[in-house]
Amino acid sequence: MRLSVIRNLDIERRIIDGTESNLSLGEPLVITSAEINDEIADRIVKDNPNLTWRQYKFDGGICYVFCDKSFDFPKIPYGSGSGTRSQARYLARRGRPFEGLLVQILDSGSHTSAHEHHRQIEVYFPLEGDCIVHVDDENHPLKNHIIVQPHEWHQVTTDKMPSLAFIAMLGNEDSLSQDDHHHTRCPDH
Repeated sequence: MRLSVIRNLDIERRIIDGTESNLSLGEPLVITSAEINDEIADRIVKDNPNLTWRQYKFDGGICYVFCDKSFDFPKIPYGSGSGTRSQARYLARRGRPFEGLLVQILDSGSHTSAHEHHRQIEVYFPLEGDCIVHVDDENHPLKNHIIVQPHEWHQVTTDKMPSLAFIAMLGNEDSLSQDDHHHTRCPDH
């Protein structure tokens, strides 16, 4: 599986200007530029009929998420108001056996649930903003990417800045299922 996130300002500029078309995205493209609006987003999708888009507002501004049509855009962002201990919202998702992909947003002063997985690996990639990925007893600013292995207790938090991240979830047959989310530590921790 190719793990990458499109976060190339030159490509974003060409997409907004209309000089980049026929995009083939395996992962979501997130554009937070102030120069994009609904009219430009509609043109991008017209130029790239395999894509769809949604706009989301968060306390850091507005973002446009473009995905190929294999992704799902939940009507209410997945995770919002679901009664979970997490304050994260998941703007786009795609679940395949052993490969789940999510676009996650955390507003400033927010956190995900503290949890671990027994089978699943999570790989976090930053898109915008700042967050800390707490893994066991270490704190890691999300600057490049962070891999969280099975049985590593982890939580993502934000402070003054919101965070927009791309998450790849690998190793669980039902990749978007909550069945491998464990909110109490295993006895070996």
